[in-house]
Amino acid sequence: MESQVTQPGQGIGVGLSVRKYIAAGSGTGDSGTGDLNRNEETIEMSLVWTMGVVQFRNRNQTHRRYYSKWFPGENVFSAELMSEYALTHYKEWNQAIDSWQKPTLEDEHLPSWYKSCIFNELYYISDGGTVWFRDEDESALDPEDPRKQFGRFAYLEGHEYRMYNTFDVHFYASFSLGTLWPRLEQCLMQEFRDSVYAVIDQERWLMHSGEWCQRKKPLSVPHDLGNPEEEPFELINAYNIYDVSDWKDLNLKFIISLYRDYTVSHDVGFLSRMFPCALDLIRKCDSFDKQGLGIVQNGGFPDQTFDCWTMTGVSAYCGGLHIAALACLVEMAALLGHEDEKQEFQTKLTKASQVYHDLLWTGSYYRFDSSHSKHSQSIMADQLCGYLFLKASGVNTQAIFPAAHIDKTLDTIFSTNVKGFHLGSMGAVNGMNPDGTLDRFAIQSEEVWTGVTYLLAATMLYEGRQDQAWVTAGGLYRTVYERIGLGFETPEGLTGDRTYRSGGYMRALAVYAMQQAYNKGNKSH
Repeated sequence: MESQVTQPGQGIGVGLSVRKYIAAGSGTGDSGTGDLNRNEETIEMSLVWTMGVVQFRNRNQTHRRYYSKWFPGENVFSAELMSEYALTHYKEWNQAIDSWQKPTLEDEHLPSWYKSCIFNELYYISDGGTVWFRDEDESALDPEDPRKQFGRFAYLEGHEYRMYNTFDVHFYASFSLGTLWPRLEQCLMQEFRDSVYAVIDQERWLMHSGEWCQRKKPLSVPHDLGNPEEEPFELINAYNIYDVSDWKDLNLKFIISLYRDYTVSHDVGFLSRMFPCALDLIRKCDSFDKQGLGIVQNGGFPDQTFDCWTMTGVSAYCGGLHIAALACLVEMAALLGHEDEKQEFQTKLTKASQVYHDLLWTGSYYRFDSSHSKHSQSIMADQLCGYLFLKASGVNTQAIFPAAHIDKTLDTIFSTNVKGFHLGSMGAVNGMNPDGTLDRFAIQSEEVWTGVTYLLAATMLYEGRQDQAWVTAGGLYRTVYERIGLGFETPEGLTGDRTYRSGGYMRALAVYAMQQAYNKGNKSH
């Protein structure tokens, strides 16, 4: 058939009819009821669609889908090739999927809801506005660049938040990509590594302050790799609420992710090539230490992934990330034989850790931040985020985060943010006051974030708290999938009245942090 281009408002319908002759059966059925023994035939059908060439709104570049390596040509021709390939390989695919899922589905220690969650949340890898392109300038890439072999991969922050590879959120979701498709994770990290040094002089109007700022400054990890309404990969930093070059979490998350990815892939060459960038980023973070404390301070505006929730001074969240980044740099420097850098970052780590504990430890949790604001005592569900990444990376944390502190913190979060919020039926709410009331300082403090809850549950698994982990994550799963019907559209945030924000969101892929923790030996139920 000829390919047709539709006009605006025009629809095309396709019908398929298959005729097959089946010989009549003979005799009677075994039951003696007179039913015929039936002859059976199988009709195999393959439904494929292709859009091998892609342009975004600005039309500055033309991209080819990664699959065009094997299915080239115009759409109709490549669709025919795909259909033939599917019909001759689908049985192998079914067997491979069954083999992959079987250990989890047959594990009697895992709750049944979790077996649904761990596989179904992967919908977002393909349904997140995902693009996977061949690099159009493959010949210009370094021979060791993973994009030369595996292309460029990007997915949206959310169905409503149209920004590709939003890094502060991908940080959570990366457990899925890093575990299942580690080479694609490397491609994404390489893309961000290159963008660290990029400069875009275009002035952007900031929605929050009404001020203007440079779109992309050097030595900063960008918030995202662009909006499909512009030109992704080229016009990065589509986010324009705040100046993200002044965010305190992005550079730190890149460093932490780099080492965590290494512990999965064990690719020393990739780590070695990325290490100089990590050094540049951590030294850039010195400019965020305004008081000379040896640890980053937040600037009194939402300068991190909780972009409605203001942190001031040393915060449990960003301070914990800074400590984790320094610990990862110590490990990387030792692995790569950089003794001077190892000693440098070990000294900085010791100082930062001491300041963190002195300023924030209350005896039962790390308080929200070191300011004297009315919400500085808030109990944050995500305060152990940096610690979780160190556990996932196999770093010895005892000298950094004392085990007794971690134990008390998890007790506090579980009793207050989980069980103290709708009796544990919705997951972990982001913020609670020490008196057991909800922190209503910002919309995000009173939300349950799906990715944060899954990361918290993973921390519980690492600490041998299986029952608490299943209660925490199970309440969230049942709310999303069974009570409000948002399966395959998992939102970023939920509130106590079961309203939600941003359906179809990247961060929920953090559930694979739970899988990684479970696979490392926590198999009692």
